[in-house]
Amino acid sequence: MIQTSYETEVEADTIVVGFREISRFYCDGLGQELQAELEREEFARCKHILVDCAQLHYANSQFVEVLLRLSRLCEEKEGRFALCCLQDFLQQVFQVTRLESRWPVYASRDAALTELNGS
Repeated sequence: MIQTSYETEVEADTIVVGFREISRFYCDGLGQELQAELEREEFARCKHILVDCAQLHYANSQFVEVLLRLSRLCEEKEGRFALCCLQDFLQQVFQVTRLESRWPVYASRDAALTELNGS
């Protein structure tokens, strides 16, 4: 069962994926669902992806799979991938798994968008 747990929007050349608070992270098929959504025409001109984790208070290894999938989409478009607003638990996960060195992480959404969009 897929529970929609994100929302998408466009800010300049960046697709912002905001994951919402959920009690469990239902990921079976979520990566494919999200990838299909991001391949829609209204997202075609965007080459960067920002994952906003401000509302995310739970994640598991399947969430990391989704991040890897999104990161690959950016690489295919020669864009950049970043995250922002990581909660303490997610910062710890990133430290333990050494993902903090793989992608840039910004304290705020505004800071991330400024960097990604070059404004």
